[in-house]
Amino acid sequence: MNKVTFVSAGLMALLGAVPVLAGEWRSLSSMDSGRSHLSATAIGNEIFAAGGSGLLAPVNTFEVYDTTYDYWRPLPGLPEAREQFTLTAIGGEAFVIGGFGSEGRMSPVDTVWVYANAISSWREGPAMPLGLARHAAVHHGGSVYVFGGVEATGAPSDRIFRLSGAGSGWAELPVRMPEALADLAVASLGGRIYLTGGRRADGEATARVDIFDPEAQTWSSAPALPGPRAEHTAGAVAGRLHVAGGVAGNVFQTYADHFALDPDSGGWRAIEALPTPRHSLASAVVGNRWYVVGGGAGAGLFTEFTEADVLEVYDAAASE
Repeated sequence: MNKVTFVSAGLMALLGAVPVLAGEWRSLSSMDSGRSHLSATAIGNEIFAAGGSGLLAPVNTFEVYDTTYDYWRPLPGLPEAREQFTLTAIGGEAFVIGGFGSEGRMSPVDTVWVYANAISSWREGPAMPLGLARHAAVHHGGSVYVFGGVEATGAPSDRIFRLSGAGSGWAELPVRMPEALADLAVASLGGRIYLTGGRRADGEATARVDIFDPEAQTWSSAPALPGPRAEHTAGAVAGRLHVAGGVAGNVFQTYADHFALDPDSGGWRAIEALPTPRHSLASAVVGNRWYVVGGGAGAGLFTEFTEADVLEVYDAAASE
């Protein structure tokens, strides 16, 4: 048993109160090359994967995966290389938001690029009010919501921004997050937005889960994750909130753990772990399937040397 598997199994032993649900992961066609700190989104039945960390600098790679025929094809590259950004779709367009560019990881950018899938073309979108990286973004109700991340100071943010799909530009919401966080993961489920885990100002990962109601602009709490997690991924699949991968207290330890929260029962369940442990990965949902792509198999200084090209899918309809 390798070290990653041993630690994950040990964590599960400590979490004996978490019921375990059998699941099913399958490996699909790999990307052309391994990438971590990338982002992904779905448009129709296709998964778009963009950017990520190169060995010395971010990359502008942009490709799409056909979920019907299991193959990748290249697309026109990002106008600017990016890492630790977000890629979120509204309708038939994919929005590249913030992140770190060629200036390095001390200078988050405010620029937004929009890819129109119907014409395979990029255009510049409305710039954010400030530069952000290591944030989380989600499409909800025709708008994109951006939570947390790090600003130019390097400190985690508690600010929330909304971009309307109608083209009215960015607006900062008057309400703040319950805690300033970076490296969190987010998903929209049942009319609300779930924020999971993240890294606090002291650099420690948290297990907190907060629920945001965009209509009322109010917060409530959900059961905490079974363990602290940052640089993980989240998705809403078949009425449940799924969380997988990431790192925690030991920045050199990468996890394969996979948990699901049923909002009706209000409890987390452990599900079959990711086949490939990794952090700084990306995911997107098509139907009842959760597609998880890329990431770093090693953490910390080893991330760029262990970048994964894998694409793995969890089929909720078949597994649950």
